[in-house]
Amino acid sequence: MNNAITNLVGKSCEIECEDNYYEAVIKDIKGDWIVVEEDDETIYLNSYKVRSITPVEDTASAKKSGLFKRKNNMTED
Repeated sequence: MNNAITNLVGKSCEIECEDNYYEAVIKDIKGDWIVVEEDDETIYLNSYKVRSITPVEDTASAKKSGLFKRKNNMTED
């Protein structure tokens, strides 16, 4: 399981544990512990208590333009 979580280091994720829910950035993996940062607070989560981890798109770095999201800047004469 830690190999899959290692790919998420540095990314914002929704983390559901047995007793709590977090929207945090995964900072590091130390043995059976997942180090996350939420609201400038470092939290250690036991990987055996984690039910799911879902990566989320960080709103600050989200792309606002793309192939299907472009605004039409053309004007009609």
